[in-house]
Amino acid sequence: MNTHKPLLCYDDIIFALQRHGGISAYWGKVTIVVAELAEKFDVQRTGKGGALKYLRRYLPIFTLARVFHSSYFRFNLNPFTQNVVTIYDFMYELGYLKTKGALINILQKKAAIWQADVIICISENTKQDLLKIYPNLCRGKKIEVIYLDSALSNVPDVYSDNFNLEEVIGDSPYILFVGKRSSYKNFDLLAEAFSESILSEQNFKLFCVGDSFSEGEQKRLFDLGILDQVVSFQNVDDVGLKLLYSKAFALIYPSLYEGFGVPLLEAMKCGCPVVASNTSSIPEVVKNAGILVNPKDYNSIRIALEKLLTPSVRENYIQLGYQRAKDFSWDKTVQQHMAIYESLI
Repeated sequence: MNTHKPLLCYDDIIFALQRHGGISAYWGKVTIVVAELAEKFDVQRTGKGGALKYLRRYLPIFTLARVFHSSYFRFNLNPFTQNVVTIYDFMYELGYLKTKGALINILQKKAAIWQADVIICISENTKQDLLKIYPNLCRGKKIEVIYLDSALSNVPDVYSDNFNLEEVIGDSPYILFVGKRSSYKNFDLLAEAFSESILSEQNFKLFCVGDSFSEGEQKRLFDLGILDQVVSFQNVDDVGLKLLYSKAFALIYPSLYEGFGVPLLEAMKCGCPVVASNTSSIPEVVKNAGILVNPKDYNSIRIALEKLLTPSVRENYIQLGYQRAKDFSWDKTVQQHMAIYESLI
């Protein structure tokens, strides 16, 4: 390490908090490449190892770095350090997630915003939420919108030998749901829309990538008469996920709120048409490359899915998706981060 160069310290605390996820994927993609390309500064890392991770995640730290960027809302107490914070969404502040840790998450994020010299938002919608919720905290601070990219961008089209996914998929057409099924993800309304649609009558299946179904979910699917048409996939690797997207009839993404919505990009890059909500950051990411629906109206979801049964319509959205996906790249994301660090140094 050249000690004459200023230090950029990356706080890798997110890797102690989650093994997989959108935040850790973003953090890994950006920080590794920045470290490889950096010429004007050296990069050091902290926060990944050590005990008491669930206590450390809430505590600020002290380093001699010129610039400190945390993966999850910590800040550097050194008064000579420039703090950078990435804001992903405002799920807790807006009431879309209600957990025991909601209040402490809100307070931690608020403190990080207060201490930040530069705030990175992953969408314009997230920036607008920030300005509405914390207008006073944002005065005098530089706020940059930097988009993400798909974690599948560099995944090869070679499918895992040890994952018999193609055999499981079979020949039945299916729509795809990716991610958690928390209340704001709106899975219940999607299930109702699917059960009432022509697709259900034509023996389409609904494939869900995420956790296995709870007893309550299974009962709900049984009551809707679609239990045997809904399949859950757990522990799908990136190669398998790319396969699921590429063979899907459509991605359905009826979430009530998203800070960005990475599955939208994943689908578009894999030639999978998108049906998604017209709320929060989703229209910003999709634009005209997908069918946007009212996520509170199951008929709106049903009609959109049935619209794709017309081959020319479906093909049009596939091509629009390919074009829209070209507007996002990790190279662009990395370069925008580099510009921020260099401006602070």
